[in-house]
Amino acid sequence: MQDEVRYQAARKISIQTMMGNLFLTVLKLLIGFFSGSKATIADGFHSLSDVLTTLLVLFCIRISRKPADEDHPYGHYRIETILALIMAISLGFVGLEIAKTSIKTVQSGSYKSAGVLPIVSALLSIIIKEVMFRYTYRVGKQIDNKALMADAFHHRSDAYSSIAALFGTTGAYLGLAILDPLTGLFVSLFVIKAGYDIGRPTFDELMEKNDEALALKIATLSERVNNVINAHHIRTRKNGSKIFVELHLVVDHDLTVLESHEITENVESMLKNELPSIEEVLVHVEPSHQ
Repeated sequence: MQDEVRYQAARKISIQTMMGNLFLTVLKLLIGFFSGSKATIADGFHSLSDVLTTLLVLFCIRISRKPADEDHPYGHYRIETILALIMAISLGFVGLEIAKTSIKTVQSGSYKSAGVLPIVSALLSIIIKEVMFRYTYRVGKQIDNKALMADAFHHRSDAYSSIAALFGTTGAYLGLAILDPLTGLFVSLFVIKAGYDIGRPTFDELMEKNDEALALKIATLSERVNNVINAHHIRTRKNGSKIFVELHLVVDHDLTVLESHEITENVESMLKNELPSIEEVLVHVEPSHQ
């Protein structure tokens, strides 16, 4: 039931933001082509990339909700992480492309005014994209969906692109057209940083980096269970929004197999209650050396 609620929340916001991006794409491209504003046209294609990205997110969350099977015993949650990493890389390329275009424009010296409409388009885009970012990121955080949170940063990168377009078109309108490429170069750094901020934790997850803070918390909680002497050798594996845990428990050497098994069940039940993201707990029991 929890996975279904999570899926429906992600699906709803993805469709809403995709419709918003479609509106912005059509608006920017029409204004860009009719006014001759290259900055607005580029901004329009950036919005179009967000539409395609959201389609990927919808595809991703559909697959991630599939139950575990023989070929995927840990479920399909990790596709969220894979998509988040792809989006992080794409953000990096978008940032580099903005920087490249801005530098070429400065070198060429081809600046011209495109009128007032591109300014209005950029202002509208900044407002809508910032609302999209905050809304998408909040929901993504609530349901712990990395792909959705990565998509939120795609919205913010589009807002940065629109800020560059706003400065550029306003500068051109006021006779300072060089502001367009210079601002674009500055904004490209923020876009690249957004890609890095998304990519670093997702790369750690794909490499199955152990969460030391989480391991310490699991050890503390486990040792509160009756007859557990010590909890150690704890390993955690993040799989999308789910956590898989392996740990060793030291119990009294005089306990029977049945009693030891009951302890492992108590530990597993307690950990899942205290940390709802835990999907599975694998326990190895060791006798004390007394």
